[in-house]
Amino acid sequence: MKKAALTAVCVALAVTITRGVTIAEIKLSSKPVRQAEADNRSSCQFAIGDVGIAFAQGIAAAALEQDRVDILLLMDDGLGANYDIDDTSLSIMEQFERFGWHVTTAALSKTVERCDYSRSLGLLPRTADFLVSEIADITEYDVLCLLPGNTGLENIGNSNEALDLIRSAADSGLVVAAWCKAVRVLAAADLVNGLEITGHPDYRAEYEAAGASYQGRDHPPIIQGNIVTSVRGRYYRTAMCEAIRDALPPSVRQTSHHLSRSPELAGSVIVTSKIADHAGIASIELKVDTGNGFFTVDMFDDGNHEDGQAGDSLFGGVLPPTLDPTVCLYYLRVTDSVGVSAVDPPGAPKTTYRR
Repeated sequence: MKKAALTAVCVALAVTITRGVTIAEIKLSSKPVRQAEADNRSSCQFAIGDVGIAFAQGIAAAALEQDRVDILLLMDDGLGANYDIDDTSLSIMEQFERFGWHVTTAALSKTVERCDYSRSLGLLPRTADFLVSEIADITEYDVLCLLPGNTGLENIGNSNEALDLIRSAADSGLVVAAWCKAVRVLAAADLVNGLEITGHPDYRAEYEAAGASYQGRDHPPIIQGNIVTSVRGRYYRTAMCEAIRDALPPSVRQTSHHLSRSPELAGSVIVTSKIADHAGIASIELKVDTGNGFFTVDMFDDGNHEDGQAGDSLFGGVLPPTLDPTVCLYYLRVTDSVGVSAVDPPGAPKTTYRR
């Protein structure tokens, strides 16, 4: 996930915000945020004396640093209705937009035709943002998602260029997700060997020939590492979008250290980091090396370890005092409830922070 680019400065005496951001978080704040946050539906008012200045559509969020998620949607002819249908639940596209994600579409041709059912609903062909051949660096994205379609994505599945892009995404650690008949493309790309998956039952033989363990049609979305599969797009539409989000690695940012301000911890160094994950955090390991190899220090979000307020997602851990601070190295490994991990700094333990 990328850090955001927009910077906003808010100086206020009084703040009213619809998304629960407190005055302390906004006041005198200058932090990078993503442009898309300026389009969400929060608002705030800044009152200076008798003068009120109202800012709508995301100024409150623009004052806070956010992780940016970029998702690349691969479309093929026969594109299914779940992508943009207007019915009783949010479409796939609407749900990703609700997450605040930056959405890009790609296909083998600029115009993507619809399936028969989509056309019966009056849904029009879609125009891809890019051709597959124009995607130069897949690591600019966090998620690659193969959208559902009634052709089983035959064009993409028979394109070496598209299959190479999908393999590169998986090898680069992107979340790679496939809906319904699109799961057969993951099999064609040799990405399901040894995995439990779901998908359209018409292609069970293809899944199993590629080494997958097929769990059947009536199964919720399955997360296996960075591979996510689903079937029954209308029934599991929301669950699949949420599973894709859950498969993203934890957000670990603003990691820093400082000398303890507590007399009881004189000489100790406090490491703090802002950590969050939609699936929930299972473990946080602060790995520390003072010259004899790495060991683990516990981190807490209880307000007692110079970590701000309890439950604010800012975690704190205490490094032991050392005679030579130049040999104190550390990094974090965070694992969420579905087993997805992230390290900070990237590349750890080869790359570390130094006290």
